[in-house]
Amino acid sequence: MLGAISARRNVGTLGSHCMLMAATMLPAISGCFGSPPAALKPVASPDGTWVVTPSVNRSKADRTTYLCIAFEVTDAAGNPLHQVQSNANDRMKWALGWYDNDTIVLASSDVGTSAWQLTANGSISQLPDSLPAEITAHAQRLTDAKYGP
Repeated sequence: MLGAISARRNVGTLGSHCMLMAATMLPAISGCFGSPPAALKPVASPDGTWVVTPSVNRSKADRTTYLCIAFEVTDAAGNPLHQVQSNANDRMKWALGWYDNDTIVLASSDVGTSAWQLTANGSISQLPDSLPAEITAHAQRLTDAKYGP
């Protein structure tokens, strides 16, 4: 009888350990599944003229951009203006936002910070890799706001 009680106690302890292990590992492995839908919400420019909406490229047609962040720029009425495909992978930390009313910033832990500028006529161009310190600092603030400092 004592052996049966001891065996039941060990099974209970083992079950508790398994539950504890699962609870501690779940946050770690959940990052393997990419961004939750909440991370892909539209972001309006500070003055409301433009909206940028991130998405994840799930097309396997081009393996170099599969699971990378893309974004669409629309005007305030929702009319599409531009589609941009980045090389920032969704499996890594990334944040997208506005630096000012016409500059979009994408901070990525795998490819660094990129920025695009919109003009009054609606064209878009990627800024050179040597970004001003103010933009890279803003990219860090975007990342901290999304993931914590």
